[in-house]
Amino acid sequence: MTSLPKIHLKVLTNQICFASQFAFTETLFADTREIGNCTLMTPQQEPLRLTAYSKVSSNALGIYEMVDGGKTMQTLSNRLSWLTKLEQHIVTINQKQATGELIIGHKTAQWRLYFFLGQLLYAVEETHRVRRWQRSLKKYCPRWLGQHHQLTTSELWECQLLHRGMAQGDLTAAEVKAVVRETTQEVLFSMIQQENLVWQWRNRQYQELGIPFYLTLCPMEIQQLFEQSQHLHDQWQEMGVQYLHPELVPAFKQSPSELTQCSADTFLNLTAFFNGRYTIWDISLKMKQPLTRIVRLVHHFYQQGAVELQEVADLPLPITIEPVNKPKNNLPAIACVDDSPLIGRYLEEILAPAGYRVIYIQDPIQALTTLTEEKPLLIFLDLVMPKTDGYNVCNFLRKSEACSKIPVIMLTSSNGLINRARAKLAGADDFLTKPFDGEQILQAVHKYLGAAVPGR
Repeated sequence: MTSLPKIHLKVLTNQICFASQFAFTETLFADTREIGNCTLMTPQQEPLRLTAYSKVSSNALGIYEMVDGGKTMQTLSNRLSWLTKLEQHIVTINQKQATGELIIGHKTAQWRLYFFLGQLLYAVEETHRVRRWQRSLKKYCPRWLGQHHQLTTSELWECQLLHRGMAQGDLTAAEVKAVVRETTQEVLFSMIQQENLVWQWRNRQYQELGIPFYLTLCPMEIQQLFEQSQHLHDQWQEMGVQYLHPELVPAFKQSPSELTQCSADTFLNLTAFFNGRYTIWDISLKMKQPLTRIVRLVHHFYQQGAVELQEVADLPLPITIEPVNKPKNNLPAIACVDDSPLIGRYLEEILAPAGYRVIYIQDPIQALTTLTEEKPLLIFLDLVMPKTDGYNVCNFLRKSEACSKIPVIMLTSSNGLINRARAKLAGADDFLTKPFDGEQILQAVHKYLGAAVPGR
């Protein structure tokens, strides 16, 4: 037996869960106990028999033995297969810097992962989509909860609202990122509980939407969320509560006087939430308790026959759709010269409500021609760009008769005195350090345009 290839596994209540990567070792643990075996398939489609061994630490060692027959993939292997392929596909999306959506399906359920330039923008599951949004806001930015908004389209409305909140100074970048991570993890956990998922990619463009491109999740952050969701799934398996989806709503069947399983104080706390109105996710947030603890409580009372599990409808959308067609070409223009399209779109979200048309230019060489033709009222100019830098572009503008009088505000991630001095020598009027918020942008515009600001 010791000559066979071996693989580390995690064993949870007689159920075997693969680690994310195969890790082979040469020796068996001394204190192991066989708990079962099953037939799996290798990536080369060779039938294997897997014998699992438990260990006090909950780590385990499984041994693959070649056998004849066994052509059916086990549930465990199925989940490992599609999850690994999905993670690989997301890496490919990042490498190609693709923009679009990954549509993932299982029977009637569907999940959507939205990407911008290869980074995860947002994750959506239609079931309880608004409840999920409200939970995230209550957890990370409760002061913004309960507001109703008007949008021109319902597509990715959460992202539009987050972008608007940050542009208007109501939300911080950290709060927006936390909301995106929280909702994404809930969606991933719901998805990871399924088997044999399939997906398709659809190219999309999001230029017309005001959404926070600058707060996307990189592959490392996505991997962390997958691992956290997998860990929560493992805990679900360990507790034996696979029937309990956190979107279900627990409700007590009996009155307080008929139940003696817990103290009066505890029961009174629970009856405020186990009333058929709140999902398990909701109760976890409202009671400020880990999700797993709430699940154990629900499982306990369900096994006692004291609780029934119900489904509940989603909450109303917090938006009103009112399409608006504005004649943008007649609006006064402000230019943004930055090799990142995210900055230009961020400025557009801030300045468009103030009545400006934003011209964003990624190529600093092309910028010289465009700025001369458009003659914007104000120019935001990035300091570090390919082909040339902001100093050279600013120098050219100051020598150009058409642009010499236009105020130029340098944008940079470095706030050093040397950079500021060089910017002044090149002819820049002001200096903004990234990341900046909407209020800083509006203050700069008002400073240099004053009464020319529409609506002021």
